[in-house]
Amino acid sequence: MYWLLFVFLYLGCRQEITPPNLKKKVVEAKAYNRKCSAFIEIPPVDSTKKEIIFLGHSLINEFLVDEYMPHGDSVVFTNMGIGGDDVRGVYNRRNLAFNRKPELIVIELGINDLLNSEPMDSVFYYYGLTLEDAHHQGLKVLVCATIPNRKDLFSKIDSLNIFLIGKCSEFSFHYVDICTPMLEAEGLASRFDCGDNTHLTGAGYKLWADSLKKYLW
Repeated sequence: MYWLLFVFLYLGCRQEITPPNLKKKVVEAKAYNRKCSAFIEIPPVDSTKKEIIFLGHSLINEFLVDEYMPHGDSVVFTNMGIGGDDVRGVYNRRNLAFNRKPELIVIELGINDLLNSEPMDSVFYYYGLTLEDAHHQGLKVLVCATIPNRKDLFSKIDSLNIFLIGKCSEFSFHYVDICTPMLEAEGLASRFDCGDNTHLTGAGYKLWADSLKKYLW
């Protein structure tokens, strides 16, 4: 009789256990879907104003574009960054931005793929498809270089940025090199680094904003 009770309790407890990594993925997926749902409901911009959409991962999501680039009433900045996103994710949700037919799309992307050891041909493929589709839809795009990170990723970041330069030339998009001025021997320069080799300090965002201003008005 006791062994039956033990089996019942064991199976009941076992059903309650969710692996931490699975739990994290479920939470991240829900947060991602909430963000996309919010983007869908963003009201259209008044036809008398120009919309500039910022598209990418956490570096875009945390970019206080209104504050760093005051612009008056003729321009509306729409931030469509999602923390943790990668090139495939942005490709899959690209039409949330593209269908709005903005004046310009500013995109910065790629480091999460490299940190997660995604094959470079896959990174090139999905990033390239996103830019190609924007070109086919007649959209203007400003591509920001993938910024520096750890030293061991230098060669991959260089390869990705060379690829982006080529695509910008092919599609007549602007390319803004925000990588070189943020680079030092060991990776992302310390004054631009929040401490994780990836996320930016205010000085990093100021440099980035100053690099963009001449293209936005």
